[in-house]
Amino acid sequence: MSSLDKPQGASLFLIYKDKVLFGVKKITYSEEKIISLTGIGGKVEKGETYRQCVLREAYEEIACVPRIIDFAQTIILTESQKQVENHYPERPWAVVNRPLPGSVDDLQIYVFGAVLDTEPKPVENIRHLLLFPPEQLYPTLKTRPTLRSLLEQGVEMISNHPKECPSDGKVTFIDSPEIYIDRLGPEISQVALQIISRGKLKTF
Repeated sequence: MSSLDKPQGASLFLIYKDKVLFGVKKITYSEEKIISLTGIGGKVEKGETYRQCVLREAYEEIACVPRIIDFAQTIILTESQKQVENHYPERPWAVVNRPLPGSVDDLQIYVFGAVLDTEPKPVENIRHLLLFPPEQLYPTLKTRPTLRSLLEQGVEMISNHPKECPSDGKVTFIDSPEIYIDRLGPEISQVALQIISRGKLKTF
């Protein structure tokens, strides 16, 4: 594993029942209600690989262990650049570098494509999960629709406390999903479809 001199994390681009799963990280109330979504994942701990980190985080956050799908080509993303590298260490789908407030270094996040075969279960720090049809990802980032309208358009919610999420709250992506959905645009749906297809083959 590379040195942990720089801030590092791992996340999942996670498929469940042909939809892409994200967790509600926070709900804010100011001039408008905002429901902020992020990927399942977290900070790499000392001695962990990125893959070990994201599997641990998945078990802690959704009580499941996903199947990770290796990618021969990895997309390297910053806020302004995109490039492709072959046979990147640990075979993530993407590596996202984004500014970290209060640090001179970017936060580097390995994003692994993965599939869930068992139903995810929200826990205390991720209390609500949203499942998106692949084609809904980029429009949601760009238009910030209400939760109510998304549920009417095929998005599903898994939650033990659904009333905590305001139906008129506007939904948006933050953290690494904000960057990779924005940089890939409508092509992000093709990434999801590729993971769905490979997941059904049970080879990765």
